[in-house]
Amino acid sequence: MTRLLYNQASKTTAPYPRQDDEPVVGLDRNQWKVVELVEQPQPALQAGEVAELVETLAWLPTTNAHGVDGTLTRTWKVKQGPPPADWIGFDIAIQNDPSIVGAINDLGRLKQVTALSLGHALEEAERGALDRFLPIWQEWLIATNPPAATLDRFRALAAAHHLPADFQAAIAAPPAGPAVAP
Repeated sequence: MTRLLYNQASKTTAPYPRQDDEPVVGLDRNQWKVVELVEQPQPALQAGEVAELVETLAWLPTTNAHGVDGTLTRTWKVKQGPPPADWIGFDIAIQNDPSIVGAINDLGRLKQVTALSLGHALEEAERGALDRFLPIWQEWLIATNPPAATLDRFRALAAAHHLPADFQAAIAAPPAGPAVAP
């Protein structure tokens, strides 16, 4: 069985320094405890499931004859993961949302071009390139100066379609510069 050292102060483990499982000479037993590791293999997962590692420490009343103070058991808890991000559904929803479409249609021709660049920016966000999405998003916010209700609707649709948390945080941020007058 594999042994580990358990640091009581930091509540962390370290590799056992000997290959032969013999006692460690000079080990500070007030700081370090020796635990035997019992590991369950990670289970096969079904679509949409995630496995969470669960560690449980069980201490023996006294150190046993082999110098072991307890066991560290690692098991897995399987649960449903978050639903996948629905970027296509989000795109369809914003193209069909009256408040968002209305805000774009109310813009002058030049600003409509800026508003339409948002589609490209969303493609970048879907690829995980938030560094490419953010400048276009900020430019769109400044150029279009959308009403708060429109932004709230946009953010609500992002949440409803389970878009990544970093994307949702990015669209929650205020514009980086002054609004341009219509």
